Amino acid sequence: MMQLRPLLLLFLCSLIASPVVARAGGGQEPSTSDDHDDKIQVHVISHTHDDTGWLLTVDQYFEEEVRYILNTVVDNLERNPARKFNYVEMAFFSRWWDEQTPVRRDAVRRLVKEKRLQFLNGGWCMHDEAGPLALEMIDQTTRGHQFILAEFGPHAAPSVTWQVDPFGHTNTQAWLLAAEAGMPAMFWARMNFEDRELRKTERELEYIWRGSKSNGANTQILGGELWGSKGSGLYGCPFTFEEYHQAAAMVANKARHDYNMDDWVERAVAVALEQAKNFKTKNILWACGFDFAYKNAATWYESLDKLMAFVNADGRINMFYSTPADYVQALSEDKNATWNVREDDLMPLHEHPHVYWTGYFSSRVALKRLLRKSSSLLQTARQLAFAASLRHVPVSQPRHGPRVGTSWTDAFEAAVAVAMHHDGISGTAKQAVADDYAQRIAEGRDELDRGMVSSLRILTNVSGLEVCPALNVSLCATTAGVEHQNFTLVAWNPLSSAQPNHIFAVPVRIHSGDYVATAVASGTHLPTQLIPLDDATKKLPELYLNEYGLSASEAQDMRTQLRNQATHVLHIQADIPPMQATVIKVIHTANTVSETSQPVGVRVQSQEWPWDKPLRVETDMFRLDFDRNTQALRHITNKDSGVEADFTLDWGYYESAAGPCAETGCAKGAVSGAYLFRPESSTLHSLRGAKDDRDTDNGTRPSRIKTQVVRGDLVTEVRQEISPWVTHVIRLRQGAPYIEVEYNVGPIPIDDKKGKEVVIRYSSDLRSESAFATDSNGLELQPRIRNRLPSSYPEPRMVEDEPVAGNYYPVNSMISLTEPERAQLTVITDSTQGGSSLSDGQVELMVHRRVLHDDNKGVVEPLNETMCGCNGAEDATCYCAGLAIRGVHRVVFDTPFNANATRRVAADRLHFAPEAFFSKDVQSDGAVRDGSPVLSSDIPPSIRVLSVIDNYEQTLGANTVLVRLQHIYSVDEHDELSKPVTVQLRSLFPGRQVLDAHETSLTGNMRVEDKPSFHWQIANDSSHTPPRQPLNRDSSELDVEIGPMQIRTFAIKLQPLAAHSSRPAAVQ
Repeated sequence: MMQLRPLLLLFLCSLIASPVVARAGGGQEPSTSDDHDDKIQVHVISHTHDDTGWLLTVDQYFEEEVRYILNTVVDNLERNPARKFNYVEMAFFSRWWDEQTPVRRDAVRRLVKEKRLQFLNGGWCMHDEAGPLALEMIDQTTRGHQFILAEFGPHAAPSVTWQVDPFGHTNTQAWLLAAEAGMPAMFWARMNFEDRELRKTERELEYIWRGSKSNGANTQILGGELWGSKGSGLYGCPFTFEEYHQAAAMVANKARHDYNMDDWVERAVAVALEQAKNFKTKNILWACGFDFAYKNAATWYESLDKLMAFVNADGRINMFYSTPADYVQALSEDKNATWNVREDDLMPLHEHPHVYWTGYFSSRVALKRLLRKSSSLLQTARQLAFAASLRHVPVSQPRHGPRVGTSWTDAFEAAVAVAMHHDGISGTAKQAVADDYAQRIAEGRDELDRGMVSSLRILTNVSGLEVCPALNVSLCATTAGVEHQNFTLVAWNPLSSAQPNHIFAVPVRIHSGDYVATAVASGTHLPTQLIPLDDATKKLPELYLNEYGLSASEAQDMRTQLRNQATHVLHIQADIPPMQATVIKVIHTANTVSETSQPVGVRVQSQEWPWDKPLRVETDMFRLDFDRNTQALRHITNKDSGVEADFTLDWGYYESAAGPCAETGCAKGAVSGAYLFRPESSTLHSLRGAKDDRDTDNGTRPSRIKTQVVRGDLVTEVRQEISPWVTHVIRLRQGAPYIEVEYNVGPIPIDDKKGKEVVIRYSSDLRSESAFATDSNGLELQPRIRNRLPSSYPEPRMVEDEPVAGNYYPVNSMISLTEPERAQLTVITDSTQGGSSLSDGQVELMVHRRVLHDDNKGVVEPLNETMCGCNGAEDATCYCAGLAIRGVHRVVFDTPFNANATRRVAADRLHFAPEAFFSKDVQSDGAVRDGSPVLSSDIPPSIRVLSVIDNYEQTLGANTVLVRLQHIYSVDEHDELSKPVTVQLRSLFPGRQVLDAHETSLTGNMRVEDKPSFHWQIANDSSHTPPRQPLNRDSSELDVEIGPMQIRTFAIKLQPLAAHSSRPAAVQ
């Protein structure tokens, strides 16, 4: 009997593998043969979810967890050909891959080729969906896909999106990062609980998601909520075998006293039958894994092997190892199923009554802005590498993540990509991990800055260029380190359209005279204007001091060293051509300058505005009127179009709910934290400043705002102190179709032991009828209705439990409201923030938050940021000021027709402003030059060249660049600008001969014609989406028509140019 037992177990194990049928492309899929027609088919998806930073840093997680996961998974896959595994995060997999021997790599390649090890998503990380712009999601996904293509070939390309942990899902993720990236199916694990429960009863947890109004059925996907372990979502399995004791609970040997497989079979069958009630086909999916699961994969696989063997021998259901790709294929083969269509998004996440995951939209706003700026910088660097044909630069320290590409932009690309993780840019990781993301960005900047400076030297011949990374707070040692510094400014415009009348703001140190700026290419003098540096900006650097261990005098000495040495900001107006270097010489002159003098070319007036005097400021585009008693903004007029409205700008904060009970009721775990937003009440506490000492009315008059006005020919500013820790500048620029609001918020005081969530409200008298719109990752705008969920949600579709938090949505780029036939108000943000419209005509944006309690979602740390990067509540050595932030909004107020045209361009120019580089060397005329144009001047205004990447030679081939073209307008957004337009790829790059081009998936990992697709039976589908026009490779100019809100990707092969290199011999 003992000799027969191995044979019996071998027989039972052989039952695990279900019959398979081959499909095109060589994959193996579960059979739909008659043997299993009436049985529930349980697809067991073995997986692990590995955060690229959360409680630990990405490297710490790799060393402590991921290395062992991948080691043991591969070992166990090789032991049984029926086993499969699914993996997501290439930032981890590439680290592990770098350490493997050639023999081990060959074994893994076999597993991938046999589709027993499959990649899901395949991005560098599992990115957040509420925080990034679409381009940032594209870049991190492309990096991962290019790694897979380089190491495993095209057959390994991911075909399913697995977004199981992000906290809500956007339309852009569905139509762009899934469908356009060659992954026509997507699964997630968190959604509105009311929506989930209704869909369970109606068997609608899976459906066809058409996320783009502009692209319709061309970019539809199959979308589905995971059932989880108990039918309440999440990405766990009904049974868990991570630990030895969990695996030991299953005893399969009938000779043993504790034999219990009959019980296990009954439990498995019961769960499968219960789950099947919620799905419309006989196929169901068990996501067997969780965070950092399979550290000892044998406990999982051996337990699942036994369970499958006994379940399949029982015969009531069929259970087998599978993949999401297998599962989707099986669903598509069920010809009896019809599928409903969904077109809205899954934002915000409403987990339970009173529990809204809307706080993270504004958590760690400084990190969010750093990543937005870094993404723009990455695009500039890629363009410069391409324009200068520069392949290598010296590196002072070679530490970096695993390399994927061949360019000097690769390390910085990796640093930005890993931070797009859903606990990175979301602001929901521990403080030490957020610091690690920022440190990686800073380290990556070393190679990037060297590369950009070297490229510009090649293109312009300007020597001694330096980067000033803190220009947003008017810090630049190159221009303000000494008085009256002459300098050369070299600018690069990363947009494919010109930026006319762009104004550079350069900090300088000056006590007399003026500056003359000259465009090198034309020799013409450029308009300039000197403005005194405001007090709030002067004080910002001093806040970085950690006074731990310092005496009072030492602390004062350190503050003196940190003090900003600039006295003024020099504004220089210039027209900046697309993707081209512009050189400007700036020379100090001896003319006397003062606040009331008239320097060269401009007149500047600066004064404290007296009480009770009417204030009006205006440019050629706008007129703003302020209340004579309070000095608060009260009216706006667009002089160009003639529209006007009552208009106010107010600051306030919500007190963070610190316990389960608040004004709206009681709910377990419903407190504000890094993830959740829940105010103690709906009251917005005003931050209008304290009354002036001259008030003698016993508090009966409205509080006044301390106001200073600076007027000039280029820029007019209204500087206002709202409270001791909130100031703003309302800025008007000549010719600008928007008003700029630059704000400083913080340190948020917490002496009262209460968390505060700070918002700015723009209020008008527009009748918006409860309607507003927020962008989806910078692309299409999603319609919102206050207190109402979209039509796909269950009735009554009302937001009743939390009238503030429940109406918040992520605003990645803009929030807009309209009174038809009158005017539109759009506010453009410089980084992602939470926003809403809580009253008609009003836009509200949360710009900063300091929260003193953890919200019990796993991070176990309050969101109490400081200027030193330490957590004020957790670190005994943290003697620092709370975090102060600076941000910018651009307010577009115009007719709806004009605003729809303006807002897209204004957003791009804010997020991708020209990058400025400075040199103390001012070379003679003729020694320097503007760079040659990189792009054709014939690109239509509705088209943006979104990406130019030459980092992936290993996969694309030498002299081949990955180019993305974006139509920036959506369908019906504008009568003219939303029309399809034709671009000629042959003439895209003047001076570079295009040898060939073909269209690819969004990430460049396959030809567009090779993207997988499925045919679904759609219920009541009367829609018609015109097919997109392919690249015409037979035309002499390689014409392609780009439709509204399309992003099309092309691999373009160019005639080789001589490559430059500044790599010294010693650098490896």
